[in-house]
Amino acid sequence: MAAAAADGAVSEEAAEGANLWSVMNTPSSSKRGGLRVASFFFSVVAGMSVLAQASSATAQTPVVTTVKITVGADGFEPKRISVPVGTVHFFITSSGGDHCFAIPTLDVEKRVRAARPLEADVSFEKAGEFPFLCCSEPAGSAENGVIVVSGGK
Repeated sequence: MAAAAADGAVSEEAAEGANLWSVMNTPSSSKRGGLRVASFFFSVVAGMSVLAQASSATAQTPVVTTVKITVGADGFEPKRISVPVGTVHFFITSSGGDHCFAIPTLDVEKRVRAARPLEADVSFEKAGEFPFLCCSEPAGSAENGVIVVSGGK
């Protein structure tokens, strides 16, 4: 037990020793309750960590939108395309002859051959309207359209 000084006060070392003795001599059923609580909290924290990692992985998965376009003598079809911010996978076919698919504000220019479809990925990092056109036709031709990007920054 704790040693008492002449004036009846108990020294700090003696008090700490008494507390340690008390913990060591506590019945094991009381210790198990603390162990159960600690185990429960560990399980909760571990579970939250796994959920946070899964949520983070999901949030980082990029969304790709696929858009199919046909270009011919009458221009592009569709002429107006709506997509969310992110990557757009364009699948463009020609209904006759060679054409071009260009988005001037993004410095995109791709040739569309009559014999095979063009597949191109374009990243839209902000919302807005982005005109597109056939760069092999004279300015002001019917071969143009607009991509409307919504959401994001």
